[in-house]
Amino acid sequence: IERRLEWKDYEATITGRKTISLRNVTNEAMEKLEFRDRIIQASLSHGNLVVATTSQCYIYTTRNWNTPTILDLKEGSVSIILQASRHFLLVEASAIYIYSYEGRLLASPKWSGMR
Repeated sequence: IERRLEWKDYEATITGRKTISLRNVTNEAMEKLEFRDRIIQASLSHGNLVVATTSQCYIYTTRNWNTPTILDLKEGSVSIILQASRHFLLVEASAIYIYSYEGRLLASPKWSGMR
């Protein structure tokens, strides 16, 4: 709670177990995002906000906070979200997933000895 993320003109603050407040610092526009489940991880970069809850992953674009792309998580224990310009990576307890910002699974690399 009270974890703050910044990217360019945007600021996202996790204000509660299920709530994120967004602010555009240039025009002071405010948005409040509420989630059904507890927020585990969040990342704001490359024009996208990616939020992982205990059961789902929400992908928002800075152009539209109203309609996220929603993915169901397999394990519900995301430990890392790493964003790049066109894709992002989710690390769960025993798997790694690479998605596009449109919500399409691009890869799930595996190697011997991976737990």
